[in-house]
Amino acid sequence: MEIIFQRPFMLFAFFAFPVLIVLHYYFFQRTKSRAMKFSNFSAMKRVSGVTLITKNTSQLVLRLFVMSFFIMAASGPMIMYEGKVGIESYVIAIDSSASMSAQDFEPSRLEFAKKIGLEIASEVDKAAVVSFAGVTFIRSALTDEKVQVRQAINSIDIEHAGGTDLGSAMITSVNLLPDGPNALVLITDGSDTSGIFVEDGLRKALDYVKRHGAVVHTVLIGKGTSNPGYLDADIPAAFDDAVLKEISKETGGKYIEISEIEEIIGVIDSQVQSGIKKRDMTSMLFLIALAMLMFEWLFLNTKFRTIP
Repeated sequence: MEIIFQRPFMLFAFFAFPVLIVLHYYFFQRTKSRAMKFSNFSAMKRVSGVTLITKNTSQLVLRLFVMSFFIMAASGPMIMYEGKVGIESYVIAIDSSASMSAQDFEPSRLEFAKKIGLEIASEVDKAAVVSFAGVTFIRSALTDEKVQVRQAINSIDIEHAGGTDLGSAMITSVNLLPDGPNALVLITDGSDTSGIFVEDGLRKALDYVKRHGAVVHTVLIGKGTSNPGYLDADIPAAFDDAVLKEISKETGGKYIEISEIEEIIGVIDSQVQSGIKKRDMTSMLFLIALAMLMFEWLFLNTKFRTIP
């Protein structure tokens, strides 16, 4: 289970608490010194046995609790946890970078990836299609028209320049999905050679995906034994499984090293009821804060009275 905040900057309001505590006792001392000029509270205490001027520490603690719940609610807390979900929609994201022209899968990595995409499209109810290299292209928005999805997959070609931006591909894909249990199938050789941010691009993309509760299944295409056909030099094609393992692990998806198309379908079917669920706690915390505020009002207005 993990707790994330949609508006974390609101948590800085907690730094005001020490100031509020100091001001509370400062004004207490000031009020007490003024009151003592006009009344002999010491004598009254000896007679009644009751301290008439108190520090109101209990009220201060209660007020800080109320403010804490309001601040927490304003920060937009969301609980992310693994549970049973029904995947309704998929984005099929296919790597079209130059390294996908390698031929360690027949006839090439890209063509093999497209076959996998077509198989997935035939099994799911709704799908969207994106391809990505240095930039991400939306080939088809989310639809239940299988012909449109197949045409979008078949239209993908190699982009010979620009590297591979996995982070941008994931963010674009998640933006195509509606709220609810959804998944992204990322079919790539795993090489992240360009980023949407100067630093920590993949990390920021993963945080974005997790905030939206999407599951990412990663499919590794490549054996690292072939050079991309567009290179004359004998340089191995890009191949990186570590980044795909990290993506699938953090989002509750499955990492797959694929050799037969049927394997991916079996994995997706087996994972369809397991994924990341999210629960927004904003409304609950606001209700708790309002209830405590009412209790504080009652406490303030009844602490010096006898309740029949």
